[in-house]
Amino acid sequence: MYTIRDGVRSSTSEAYLRPASSRPNLHILHSATVLQVVFDEHKRASGVKLEHKGKVMTIGARKEVVLSAGAIRSPHLLLVSGVGPQDHLQRHEVEIVADVPGVGQNLHDHVCVHGLSWTTRKGVTSSTLWNTLNFASIKQYVNNRGGGLGDTLAGVHDAWVKVSNEGDPLWPDIQLLFTPVSHAFDFGIFTPGIHGADQIRWKGYMQEIYGMDGFGMRPILLRPKSRGTITLKSGDPRQLPKIDPNYLHHPDDLQTLADG
Repeated sequence: MYTIRDGVRSSTSEAYLRPASSRPNLHILHSATVLQVVFDEHKRASGVKLEHKGKVMTIGARKEVVLSAGAIRSPHLLLVSGVGPQDHLQRHEVEIVADVPGVGQNLHDHVCVHGLSWTTRKGVTSSTLWNTLNFASIKQYVNNRGGGLGDTLAGVHDAWVKVSNEGDPLWPDIQLLFTPVSHAFDFGIFTPGIHGADQIRWKGYMQEIYGMDGFGMRPILLRPKSRGTITLKSGDPRQLPKIDPNYLHHPDDLQTLADG
């Protein structure tokens, strides 16, 4: 669930790029924005057009171009480069390299339900948190990156369960994330922001248990059937794409979450 090294959460940069940065066959161009994949007369990817420090330049490839820009940016780059559904590209006046109907389709994600909290007797669950967030733990972390602050939050656990009747009974369709504190333990000071939630709505839903001891469980949909899309707003590669996640469109997704 977490990638931790020497008590610090590790990013792609720290885990892969920085250790390899001294290799003679690797050049890292920081803060560059790729605008398009460039194709030659044989419709083979031959490089990329990018913007760096206000200048637009084209960088060629001797062997191949590897497109690895995530679930949103990868299809967007293909679309603005002319690879995608022909009618959609024509609508946005993008020169067509290849008519590939599937580009930008089949978007799906693991929807989860936040806010499910149960209260307990005072001291039952908050002790877990305060045993981690105290002076001794902070001192230990500063000295040697050890202790509770150098690990995952104590008491956070996951369970993978099967709740629907269809398919392989040994193939889970729900992940249950257990947290040893409720979503209201901090009186709504930090938690809404962490989850990207509206502060006023969060308070209206959670205020009744603000500051109380408790725990939370979060059902997460592992195998969604709903499918969304990534499409162009325009042929300008600098304009962000239109994202339609289409969450819970398939009735089975909603039922599985409810069962979870």
